Amino acid sequence: MRSFKALEATGFFEPVFGGDILPEAIETYKSNFADGAAYWGDLRRLNPSYIEPVDAAWLSPACTKFSLLAGSGGDSAGGYLEGMGMIYANLVLASQAKIVMIEEVIPYFSSRSYHHLKVMLKNEFPYWTERITGSGLDAYDFGSPAGRRRGYVVASRTPLDNFAWPEPQIPAHRRPTIEQVIGKEWEDRAPWREISGTVMEGLLNKSGNNNFRSDKNYTLVKPKDVRLAALVASYSKVQVTSSYLSHPDHPYLWRPFTSEEISRILDIPDDFFFPEEIAETKRTYMLGNSVDCRVVKAIGIEAAFHLMMDRLSDRSEPLPARNNRPAPTPARKVEDWLSADRNGQFSFIIGT
Repeated sequence: MRSFKALEATGFFEPVFGGDILPEAIETYKSNFADGAAYWGDLRRLNPSYIEPVDAAWLSPACTKFSLLAGSGGDSAGGYLEGMGMIYANLVLASQAKIVMIEEVIPYFSSRSYHHLKVMLKNEFPYWTERITGSGLDAYDFGSPAGRRRGYVVASRTPLDNFAWPEPQIPAHRRPTIEQVIGKEWEDRAPWREISGTVMEGLLNKSGNNNFRSDKNYTLVKPKDVRLAALVASYSKVQVTSSYLSHPDHPYLWRPFTSEEISRILDIPDDFFFPEEIAETKRTYMLGNSVDCRVVKAIGIEAAFHLMMDRLSDRSEPLPARNNRPAPTPARKVEDWLSADRNGQFSFIIGT
């Protein structure tokens, strides 16, 4: 749902349909997009005839089966037991979209599920461009203090000659601090906790020759720092691979980032909001499942440019006059030495 808000913020898109199995996500969608339709439930039960035609589709497949953080609870069969790729493809085809944008954790794109999705769409969407290897696209490169690596794919019915993957590189001296991103009110925004006697004490004392130590994962960060770890869906379960705020003047104090602060870190537009009845833990869960809006907006702008160029190249009639004014008409010739314009004003030719 945050992706829709980011696309809307570009000024080129208007969200008209969203689906999710989480009831809180649907309530949030309905609150932010009052004119859009929403589907709550298993997408396998959604009849494609309910899908209205759209220009663009944004697809974020379920990731828990493929995320490296899912642990043994995921689908270790690599998508062979999931089968959602065909469901996603059927809904995309029903939408009659001209372009499809897909986002997910990088391991997803090696799954059988993604293969099903791609093969089913190939006939209608023969043009594909992918960023699904290595680090994909990392939100940190787009100016976010939080690293968030995701794979992205764009598929189109027409050649993607006018689409280009954004390649930003923020100079180190231009990077915003965490304080600049979350606001200077960080000290009084939420209660602080002591390190001693809390789960944080155990995390900071983790040892061993592995990657699950606090010094490798930005577990505690200060307001003046410019880097923190990814803020995941299970953020409320305090863990070494997530970042938490350390008080710069009282190093024995720490606290989690609030959902408001996480929204700012992910660059979610200011007019996005959660309904009041949604609990803080559920808010951080939904935010942790979303992508950084900086990346979404950058891809969305390129997709909009592609769609607009397609529309211009297919236009068989001249563009309409701006402000609904009639198009200028040539001056009406009366005599060789006398002419009248469209407003009835005469012009004389003086001299020979």
